[in-house]
Amino acid sequence: MIYLDISQKDNPIVARWRPPQLLELQIHALNIIGHLTELIPQHIHEIGGHQVLAIFLKKYKDNSRRKACMKAILSASRFEFFKVEFQQRNLIETLLEVIQHSDESGTLYLRELSFNILSNLCHDCRENQKAFRRLKGIEALRMNLNNLEVDQSGNSSTFLVSVLDCLSNAVFDNKRSQLHFLDIEGV
Repeated sequence: MIYLDISQKDNPIVARWRPPQLLELQIHALNIIGHLTELIPQHIHEIGGHQVLAIFLKKYKDNSRRKACMKAILSASRFEFFKVEFQQRNLIETLLEVIQHSDESGTLYLRELSFNILSNLCHDCRENQKAFRRLKGIEALRMNLNNLEVDQSGNSSTFLVSVLDCLSNAVFDNKRSQLHFLDIEGV
């Protein structure tokens, strides 16, 4: 976690690495955290690993770090005790920014991961469904329902499945969200 915690700017362990080396270490650390989260989620929660991941995703904009971080967050988003705390760290807002501002080539997979995480966070969680609706997540879903693009990072079929899964968990489980979806002509 020491390589991911950006609050420790003057840490001599992190400062000794050059940017390309630090990038590689961070990606490896994120992959390890993602696998460990599936095995020992309570420990990751106790040490605040999920909070570090949410801050890390907001800070770094490059595709390689974002992809590794989102895979780790995807592992954590399956567990109930992470869901509300992720929302409190503005993760839903960050993921919607990734979806809305990832128009260049090579980002379809990042958008797919975002929808998968959002789906997990909203599944059986009213508070997250409400936050998703208030942050214009339903509008983002509607815009991405017709996406048929194929790029180097993913394909349109798996992307569309992630959008539909998010639609199911974030909108159809919530009466107000359903009404809003119908109001914006989502059907």
